[in-house]
Amino acid sequence: MPVKLLSNFVKHHFPKGKIIEMVLGAVPASGPIEKTIADGLMLAGDSARQSDPLTGGGIINALDAGVMAGTVAASCIEKDDVSEQALMEYERQWRENIGKKISKALVVKEKLVTLTDEQFNILAHSIKGKCDSTMGVFDIVRALFRANPKLLWEFRNLIK
Repeated sequence: MPVKLLSNFVKHHFPKGKIIEMVLGAVPASGPIEKTIADGLMLAGDSARQSDPLTGGGIINALDAGVMAGTVAASCIEKDDVSEQALMEYERQWRENIGKKISKALVVKEKLVTLTDEQFNILAHSIKGKCDSTMGVFDIVRALFRANPKLLWEFRNLIK
């Protein structure tokens, strides 16, 4: 369906244009895996499903997790201990930092996927002209809450 929509869009808006190549892939958007460490192994980025479930962005999270993993790896190698227990520090660090952001985004995404197209249109129109390119995702969500106070009520059980 998305491919057909893209094709129709190109035909309508760019009649002389043509799609010359398509690259398809999936972005993990269901939250992190249960455990990202094992003896001698630390997962970071897409392999750990550390992408933002709301935006699909993952490069910054992957880089941050990579720095954490590298720091922990250096310490563990220095101590000659790369056991799962020793690598637990990486698991703790990324879940405390990146994991909290992912959890919040997942809560928002899970609610948003239940909305109808009409509800999305209403929300989008409610913040028309109130957002700019400098705003992040949570700035936009905050603007949505300000423009639609009832939306906070919808999220009451999801926000912790």
